[in-house]
Amino acid sequence: MTLTQVCLLAILLSQVYSACPRTCNCTNTTSPTYRCLQCLQTFHRVYSNLKSDCPCIAGFREQATRSDYCCPSNCSVCADVGCVSCRKNWQLKDSSNVAVCVCQLNYYLNEDNDCVCLSITQPQLYYRSLTYGYCLPCPDGCFCFEDGCYNCTGLNRLST
Repeated sequence: MTLTQVCLLAILLSQVYSACPRTCNCTNTTSPTYRCLQCLQTFHRVYSNLKSDCPCIAGFREQATRSDYCCPSNCSVCADVGCVSCRKNWQLKDSSNVAVCVCQLNYYLNEDNDCVCLSITQPQLYYRSLTYGYCLPCPDGCFCFEDGCYNCTGLNRLST
């Protein structure tokens, strides 16, 4: 962007975003619009000039008890510092200073927005251990299917 374009954008933003509303909890940044928007970004919020409110950005949700910070949508337990606990088959990962939940190793995100074992889509490469509840890669020398493996080298069937 050229300097002229940046200046025009700043003028347009200052007309659309006047000051941070009190409900947005960026009270120390009521004047310069840029500081207001930076504050909202810290809380994972955007300014809505239609409602004079600051809803959560896409992929985040309000916490059970309204807080300054929005919680990642797939997080099971949140605090003001971010996500602190994930659902089964998910793990916490720090991404751009935000703790989010991602699928564990050998799992994928399905159309229901849940992490499921790769054995569903690739049963010859992965299996789900019914004994331990983990999704594991098929060992060398075995033929695997969704819930187990057989004909492993020297074994009739791998215990699942």
